[in-house]
Amino acid sequence: MKNITLRCAVKVDLMKAFAPVHWGFLLAVMDKMKFPMKFINWIRTCMESAHFSITVQGSLFGYFKAKKGARQDDLLSPYLFTLAMEVLSSMLDMASLNRSIPFHP
Repeated sequence: MKNITLRCAVKVDLMKAFAPVHWGFLLAVMDKMKFPMKFINWIRTCMESAHFSITVQGSLFGYFKAKKGARQDDLLSPYLFTLAMEVLSSMLDMASLNRSIPFHP
């Protein structure tokens, strides 16, 4: 029993995790990770220029400006999701080092 290492398993349901991620958070993460400001501004422009319409009984209705999240078919989405998951991973690493996550031996 003296050679047992301490371990912890974390299960996170990521099914719809990206939709509610605020753009300001992603832009702040890129800034903190030292992405070039020109690149961050390109991403900001891509996110803020998104508009949507909905179909009601076969007709397009409205023209809504997007406020957060990303479309699933957006080519940027996987990369932005990876940034958000990097933050989660770093937070879990810090919690593990601080031993603030309970675990079973």
